[in-house]
Amino acid sequence: MKNEKRIFTILEVEYKSTSYYGNPSYYVYMMDEEGEFCKAQTASNSSCAYGIGNFKKEKAEVIYHYTQKGTMIINYVKAIEK
Repeated sequence: MKNEKRIFTILEVEYKSTSYYGNPSYYVYMMDEEGEFCKAQTASNSSCAYGIGNFKKEKAEVIYHYTQKGTMIINYVKAIEK
């Protein structure tokens, strides 16, 4: 599991589920700077799920990894300085 980092525009955020511990998880639809569309989800029990909706329609730096099955998992989201 290797973390990667790229700039994405967060297009839409959709509720996925709640963990056993009560933390939310979301599907996130994004587009990178080259115009490639990506569907990802926030990591289980990750604090980034609480704030991901704040980045809707904004550019953000996203740290993510892929599972063995190829699912893109978001670990961290950071605002880009304007």
